Amino acid sequence: MSIFKTVVHWGGYGKVTGDVTNSGNLLVGHSITATGHGEFTIDGNYTGNDGNVIINTNLDNDASSTDKLVITGNTAGQSNVMVTSARGDGAQTVNGIKVIDIGGTSGGDFKLKGRAVSGAYEYYLFKGGIETPDDGDWYLRSALSSTSPTPEQLIYRPEAGSYMANMAATSKLFNLRLADRKGRAEDSSMWLRQQGSRTKFWRQYWSVRQRNQQLCDSGRW
Repeated sequence: MSIFKTVVHWGGYGKVTGDVTNSGNLLVGHSITATGHGEFTIDGNYTGNDGNVIINTNLDNDASSTDKLVITGNTAGQSNVMVTSARGDGAQTVNGIKVIDIGGTSGGDFKLKGRAVSGAYEYYLFKGGIETPDDGDWYLRSALSSTSPTPEQLIYRPEAGSYMANMAATSKLFNLRLADRKGRAEDSSMWLRQQGSRTKFWRQYWSVRQRNQQLCDSGRW
């Protein structure tokens, strides 16, 4: 049986027959070009020696298109999974996006290296599907728990809160008081201040909408 050892960049799509030890970068499918998706099959056993498995994935729901690593034999050792050129709008997953399919004994450990984010969602790597927890395959899921993606356990990326806070802050950024004006009220015959806003947040659309109401305070000197 052939034995392959990756020490630099290696991979693509198609199939290789023999055992593989990954100590470098295994580029799965079209991850290097980010043009479409494909499968790379290792017809044998796989051992991770702190190597990287690099995939290109559209981060949406369970039906997302993705590169996939297929291993017909057993897995062992430690490997890192990197999601590059991530597209998609982000969505709640149920079973997850399968990125590694293992036919034998799933003894290897795959960890997500870096972040996988899209839209308002953040994805993590889990072993086993929600519907098939003992299948030994690896999935990307937008949920905190590896067993039950309830609404309370969804992963929303922290940037979403910052975006909404910034939008709310900018709506009042240029609201000025009389004391904030350059000069004094005595320099003009009339001073007018118009202000008013109402901000609401719609969770289902992940947006902040503002409706303005005009209020008028005036005075003469």
